[in-house]
Amino acid sequence: PLILSRLKKPKKVLRLGGDFGWERYTDHGGRLGLRSWYEKYGWMVGWLNGWLLNVFHHVVLSTDFQKEIYEEVYKKLPKHSTIENALPVTSFQSPVFNHQPHTPFRLLFVGRFVNFKNIPSLIEATKRLPDCTLTIVGDGPCESSLHRLVTRLDLGSRVRFVSSVSGKDKEDIFAKHDLLVLPSFTDISPNTALEARAHGLPVLLTKETGISSDGIVTADIETPEKLRTEIARVREGYSFVAEAASKDIPGRSWEEVAKETADLFATL
Repeated sequence: PLILSRLKKPKKVLRLGGDFGWERYTDHGGRLGLRSWYEKYGWMVGWLNGWLLNVFHHVVLSTDFQKEIYEEVYKKLPKHSTIENALPVTSFQSPVFNHQPHTPFRLLFVGRFVNFKNIPSLIEATKRLPDCTLTIVGDGPCESSLHRLVTRLDLGSRVRFVSSVSGKDKEDIFAKHDLLVLPSFTDISPNTALEARAHGLPVLLTKETGISSDGIVTADIETPEKLRTEIARVREGYSFVAEAASKDIPGRSWEEVAKETADLFATL
């Protein structure tokens, strides 16, 4: 629409927190992470996406992780910068965990039910971990297929689904579990991981991500067997991971994000 409108003014800024082409690829069953997908298919989409990106005077990304991938792929990328998402943790950061894991061990997933989140691998990993339960929180287009997989694997007694939650309900979910697991092929800036971490809940997260923190374990967890191995490893060292997750993390207010955005606009 911007191209067709032929607008010359005002300045145009694009805010990106994901990648449309890669997400459509995963919607159709693809299993490559963002970096690997660009390495394999970048030549097919680079010219088109590069042309579209250059409609804008400035591109804002949410992590340096994605910015570095784009700088490698798009040789004529317009001016760009990183403005990380807000995470105002000071209002809810509290020591809600005693760091004594439950028996059975309680796994948690929170997020959209879409293909790149790789939830089926987590369900299959739970099948291989008989002393674990799994709570899956959220909704999305893959919900029916996830329910069918749980039924097929006869996991109805150990896997439960919960509708999307927020606020106090989300805090309660964090408090009742031992480990948040986000096994996405790529998860650029998953705020849920930082929110859980701010509540003291340890996190196991794909290594294909743009965030990091003490108490967040990143690893290659894209297959059920790799997930089983890494969950077992976290359990073995749970006291150390939980202690790291109990430390305060710096917040990032909406005021900071607004100021950085306003400062950017002032330069255009």
